[in-house]
Amino acid sequence: MQYDQFLMVRDLQPLKHYSCPDCHRDAILLVDVDTDTMPLLDDDGDLQYFCLGCGIIFAIPIPNL
Repeated sequence: MQYDQFLMVRDLQPLKHYSCPDCHRDAILLVDVDTDTMPLLDDDGDLQYFCLGCGIIFAIPIPNL
């Protein structure tokens, strides 16, 4: 996982929610349980989200902050 991209990010609030590509409902950013501040990334280094509507987990590229 590539957490070095988040060393300078202090506020994950803008990344916390995303629209699901399947059902277009609200999805939440998955974070590390121990820290609650480090987002979970897939093998490609993309952010992982869980859709509250349909229950899928999907990834999106990290936006430029």
